Amino acid sequence: MKKILTVLALGILLSSCGYKEVDKKEKFKLLYEAEVLQKKDAREKMNKINKKLSKYTEKENEKALKDKQEFDNISYYLKDMTLKYKGLLPGWGYLSNDEVAYPPIKEIMAKEGEVVSAQFRLYSEDDGDIYDYLTNKPYSGVAVFRYGTGDIDEVVIFENGKVKSIIQKNKLNRDYKLVQEDFFDKDNRNLICSKKYTSHGDIKEELYILERYSNNNVKKDYIISNGKEKIREYNSKRKIIKEEAI
Repeated sequence: MKKILTVLALGILLSSCGYKEVDKKEKFKLLYEAEVLQKKDAREKMNKINKKLSKYTEKENEKALKDKQEFDNISYYLKDMTLKYKGLLPGWGYLSNDEVAYPPIKEIMAKEGEVVSAQFRLYSEDDGDIYDYLTNKPYSGVAVFRYGTGDIDEVVIFENGKVKSIIQKNKLNRDYKLVQEDFFDKDNRNLICSKKYTSHGDIKEELYILERYSNNNVKKDYIISNGKEKIREYNSKRKIIKEEAI
């Protein structure tokens, strides 16, 4: 009986040899490039990995079986996110494959302290918190939300899985052209700068908040509009009391 158990244990050990597991981050990067970005070299590499996986899963190799399951899970997750991403527009509609501009790989594989893609790296749980797909931990850091066109919708700071502040919010028209960018203070969420654009993408107006009252109403701002620059002062009831051309 002891000899039989020894042979079985040796068989299990041998079946686990010869296969090297692929790191989750590497799987995620490879599948994003192969299935979302449709990069030829990534697809070729993925085909080689699938052949290798098939070879070892047929032998019931535990590491290979585990890896295949994780590859499948990531692939399903990315397909789901991709379908949702195509429908992220300022109005009604759904983009074709040729019209979609996916987030750059830098945002997909962003490290701690770097800006991540909200739609592809982050997900929500039943508790309402936001988690990082690569770590499965509540996310802390900066994330960018994009429309399916690739244009920025908003930039958000998260802390322990919860929204701390929105530091940028953009507006697009129905033709998916950028018409306004608003930037906010990360600590108090007050507007600090706003930029408006023409339909041709030229800056139409720039506004910078220079000073505020204790109640957060604007006390002084600097505006550039139609080529003219002004510094404006307001009373506590938001009425302009002084304008100075520069």
